[in-house]
Amino acid sequence: AYASLITSDDFLMPVQALVASLRATGTQLPVLLLHTDQVSTGVLARLQVLPGLELRRVEVIPTPHKTDVPGWVNSGFTKLQLWAQSDFAKLVYVDADCLVLEDIDELFHRPSPAFSPDVFPPDKFNAGVIVLEPRLDTFAEMMRQVPLLPSHDGGDTGFLNSFFPEWYTWPAEQRLPFRYNALRTMYWFTRANPGYW
Repeated sequence: AYASLITSDDFLMPVQALVASLRATGTQLPVLLLHTDQVSTGVLARLQVLPGLELRRVEVIPTPHKTDVPGWVNSGFTKLQLWAQSDFAKLVYVDADCLVLEDIDELFHRPSPAFSPDVFPPDKFNAGVIVLEPRLDTFAEMMRQVPLLPSHDGGDTGFLNSFFPEWYTWPAEQRLPFRYNALRTMYWFTRANPGYW
């Protein structure tokens, strides 16, 4: 299944757009949407009608790090709950603020875990798109490491880079091309300097 996460009512429209963009590619795969108690029943009711969407409540995992990013205060490390969804053999997680422009079902044939590179620093990955196989033992180890491992950005991406420190040396199949998670930074560079990319 595809998976995403919503931790506030502010992300109703992004989730609707994400699911619509996935369906526009022709995929028939279900979408698992993890949500916290911070999402209102009214928003959940509007999400419930989206085709092929399964809502699943999860507990918030707070960030142990100081962060200046308002959205991270609300969501913390809750994305790590993906690894606890062991009733799924494989998940392709896509951040709720992503838009899918073409069929990406082939990601389910990739070994896991797999991540796309971050723009800065280039030897780190971004956790906006993840191919993973949920395992309760991995989730338990993550929970043990949350208060211990550093996060270079104060968020879940930094933590996951510390948890999977050898990502940059993994086989190419686990290092997804930029096109799977084209960050808005690329757009900013292109606008500032046309032809940069």
